[in-house]
Amino acid sequence: MTGSGLISLTTNSGRSWKTVWSRRGVYLGWMGITGSQVVATGTQYPTSGLGSEYGSPVLLMGNEDGDSWRVVHPAGLSPDGAWGTAAVNWVTSTLALASTSPSYAGSIPQPLVISRDGGASWTSVHLPGGTSTGGVSAPSASTIFATGTVASPTSTCVGAVWESADAGVDWSMLPGSCSPAPLYSVQFLSSRIGFAGGGQLPMYSQPPGRVLLETTDGGAAWSIASQQTTSSQLASPIVQLDFITSQAGTLLTGGCGPGANGPCAGHVYTTADGGRVLHRTAQMGTALTTIGTQDLWVLNYPAPQVSVSDDSGGTWSVLPGLGAAGIGSLSFQSGSLVLTTAAGTYTSSDGGQRWAYVGSAEVAGFAPPNTVSLKGDALSIEPARETGPTKVVHLAAAAQVGLSTAVFATPSKGLAFGAGSQCLKPQITPIPAAVFATGDGGLTWRRTATLDMSVTDAAYSGSFAVAVGETGCHEELAISTDAGLSWHLVPIPTSCQDGSVTATGAVWLTCSAEGPNGLAYLASGSASAPLRVRHTLRGLANGATFVVSANSDLYAVGEDNGANALWVSRDDGRTWRGSLLHLPGA
Repeated sequence: MTGSGLISLTTNSGRSWKTVWSRRGVYLGWMGITGSQVVATGTQYPTSGLGSEYGSPVLLMGNEDGDSWRVVHPAGLSPDGAWGTAAVNWVTSTLALASTSPSYAGSIPQPLVISRDGGASWTSVHLPGGTSTGGVSAPSASTIFATGTVASPTSTCVGAVWESADAGVDWSMLPGSCSPAPLYSVQFLSSRIGFAGGGQLPMYSQPPGRVLLETTDGGAAWSIASQQTTSSQLASPIVQLDFITSQAGTLLTGGCGPGANGPCAGHVYTTADGGRVLHRTAQMGTALTTIGTQDLWVLNYPAPQVSVSDDSGGTWSVLPGLGAAGIGSLSFQSGSLVLTTAAGTYTSSDGGQRWAYVGSAEVAGFAPPNTVSLKGDALSIEPARETGPTKVVHLAAAAQVGLSTAVFATPSKGLAFGAGSQCLKPQITPIPAAVFATGDGGLTWRRTATLDMSVTDAAYSGSFAVAVGETGCHEELAISTDAGLSWHLVPIPTSCQDGSVTATGAVWLTCSAEGPNGLAYLASGSASAPLRVRHTLRGLANGATFVVSANSDLYAVGEDNGANALWVSRDDGRTWRGSLLHLPGA
């Protein structure tokens, strides 16, 4: 995957922003705040090789200042990619529930999962007689409510609310919550006062298109606060509730039809009488939050913008841009630097001074390996330049947790890595990562080794290979000097990614910030020497990628104070020269 996931921070109500966390190959689908902790969910895709179409789940946790972050690779999740759009509801510091973000309602499954160890591992939640639709609310540490659809629906009971009185162990449907349409959202302001929202998707042309239920007795009895019963111009379901009192609140509609690519935007509504009268504002979005009593912030889609209102939705304005975006990967091919961006591919033959736009064309003289894609334990190999039929290879040794990534040193010579599974509960046995090698572009594979770690990224050059991942719950690097036959593990001083190795065995990593300024550390080592921090690129936002050219010059690309920049070192990383990237228009 090219491109970077990033988190930006504002301390002046959105007038300006700074990037406080970024990592290449990460897609962040949701972010929220619980107490003093910032939480984000997403997916990590290998950046230096090929990876599963689903990637690896990532849970990111940081403080409100944005200067301390912890990346968790949660265990026990389904490998279907649903976590990449999950919203997390923290009940206590260790108890949390997660399900698909509401703006995806109706388009993809919304399994409900629960963690009792602070997000390290998760298990599925079963709603008796129903299927989760994603809404969760916990008015106390033991009482939790969730929305779902009824397994055997009737004309008056399609959606409902389920309750757990024992912190998510046992669940039962609340008969009084039956709704003639699916419910996707629930919010309890106290142990007694709560709301539930939903509706039919407009594509079904079946009312109610929007329904809001309320309860004042803890869920025993529910009444309809409002619903749309006309079949013409049906509104979208209510997918998010944000009441600040039992009378005043903001609601977001949305949801997607089956097979649609989410998130799907809907309208923002406000109410001052407990939802009996809903006022539709001029703003649409995919997520909302209320600050104070009348400040509303809404995430626009597909434009990467945030709209705000300081008068309860009466007027809206768009916040300034949220930093640089679009940089994907940097590589060195056939004597030229090759830079991929959201706008296309660029090359430079003079060390990054001048760039030429080449679109999506193949770089002259570079013969790519066969196109290899991963899904579960299978590799799908499409021969380069369509010289033969696609072949699917199953690697049974990786069947338990699937494959993580595949990397190639030449068009024919490559390595594939099982994902492995680490950082689990003491009673759960860790799963090692199997290593496989190919010498014919991926058409046939043989198992060469087993790594006692989980693998998230890898790199391969000459006979040297590296794999980045975890042993236990600690970051570790695996290094091989014999084309993947034997390996030794090296502890990494901090969270690292984007492993890169040269044909001479020098290892380079991009490591996370450990200080208050959001700096990115470049660590260097060799096949036999421990890793150490080699240099810090001042001003470089957390997350970068770099390559080594044929004449040993070093190049790094990343973000410098909100703009894309390139750094060059001609003395083995001891000193660096940086400049902003000026790319010609596509």
